[in-house]
Amino acid sequence: MKKLLLVVLAFFSFVVNATRLNLETGNLDARLQSELTKAIDNQFEGKQKVFVSVFNNKVLLYGDVTKIEFKAEATNLVTKDKVFWSGHFPTRLIDQITVNQVVPPSETNLDNQIHDSIKARLPESLLKLIKITVFNGNVFLLGIVTKSEGDLIASYASQTSNVKGVYKIFDIVSDSDAQRSDRASKQ
Repeated sequence: MKKLLLVVLAFFSFVVNATRLNLETGNLDARLQSELTKAIDNQFEGKQKVFVSVFNNKVLLYGDVTKIEFKAEATNLVTKDKVFWSGHFPTRLIDQITVNQVVPPSETNLDNQIHDSIKARLPESLLKLIKITVFNGNVFLLGIVTKSEGDLIASYASQTSNVKGVYKIFDIVSDSDAQRSDRASKQ
């Protein structure tokens, strides 16, 4: 039986048109993810597996490192970024880096299969609301959803073959706010 956990991560991040995410925030997310990815790549030069995923002002830091010092170094690298804590961009950091004596090999192909399987099972209306990230069989779900939408999405993900865990990092909105936002995006 697969565990359903509250949080979210992933090695492969696929952004779908989030109808409840405003364009400015989406652009800032993309810019921040690009800048942080470059900074992490420059710092670790491929020797540690550290990745970043950004959605709706949330930064998910995930991967595997061999020492606790590398985890602290990655966290410090992300939080020192001048954009990260600026007043107009209130970002939250979710640190899901694990420390292992040996960094395990990546399960890239399996992660792709899991991602594609989840995406194929979800209705298009729900895919537009989320970002799916998969790393070593763990599924991280980011998005702006109602509680029932989030539960349904997590249920689909947890019932997918080879999933080790599902982490929900959702912004929960009321049903009425979701309907209002969805109507506005169609205009």
